[in-house]
Amino acid sequence: ENSYVAPTGNNGVISATDGEIGDNEWDLSKLGVPMYEAGDSSKIQFSQAWVDWNCETKTLCILIETLNETEYVIRDEDNSERWFKAYDKTLKNQISPTPTSGWTNIVNNKNQIIAVEACYSVAEDVDVTCINAAEIHVNMVSAGSTNENGRTASTGSKNKSGRIALNLVCPLPTSIPLFKR
Repeated sequence: ENSYVAPTGNNGVISATDGEIGDNEWDLSKLGVPMYEAGDSSKIQFSQAWVDWNCETKTLCILIETLNETEYVIRDEDNSERWFKAYDKTLKNQISPTPTSGWTNIVNNKNQIIAVEACYSVAEDVDVTCINAAEIHVNMVSAGSTNENGRTASTGSKNKSGRIALNLVCPLPTSIPLFKR
């Protein structure tokens, strides 16, 4: 079973979901978590995700960015097809299934969605030091035909390998392992 440890976005400085990827918001020099078609690492990698954790507010923020906007972009659809799920039994229903701010689109000069960002609240009394099994999901479409049904881009799923494990210790360490297999 593959299990990734996701890097944090910017050392616990929560990113604003403002539709921009600013240097003061997301540290994209850190390796993002791969998101493959149907969560299967033997298929095409559509996008990657970064995760940021605010220890004080217990807020988890996620940025998903397409790898090649000339080939694939994120499908413009309601937020029900963009999500983060924690599969740990102890965390079930403890992380809001709906982002506190909704998903914010980041578009290119063709008005195509090349990235999305959102933040999730975690219940105050819940210990989320380590989320052992989680998934991030969006739908992708061809850049030349944005009205197609879309194809899943995911970090893995509940019943498949490739799920991510998030290391959310506080305070955040200066060096966080990027991935483990």
